Amino acid sequence: MASTTINDYYSVGTDHTEIVLKIMIENTQLSKSTVRLNKQLLGEYNDSFSVTLGKAKDIVGSILYINTTEADIDPDSDLISFGIEISGGMAPYKNYKSQTVSAGGFILYSAEIALIP
Repeated sequence: MASTTINDYYSVGTDHTEIVLKIMIENTQLSKSTVRLNKQLLGEYNDSFSVTLGKAKDIVGSILYINTTEADIDPDSDLISFGIEISGGMAPYKNYKSQTVSAGGFILYSAEIALIP
């Protein structure tokens, strides 16, 4: 199984704005994601999803952890993709990764994003 790691930061600010995480899985592939804020589990999700992380003032200083395992189930494509969008902060955040795997292959995407003021 291949793996890709993303280490980054996102400026959420310090106000009452809701911060929203969106994960995009394309090419009709199958995925399972776990989202944590520090050590607190926010949820486990299948395929593409969107989740509110909380208000900027409440989550600033936290670390957002995302672990996604994605499987190639599309017989017409061996392309695996993973997109992260975070909105509500100082500016939109976008990070997109894709790669080709062997037919029926898996990949693990791990992201660690510091939420700064």
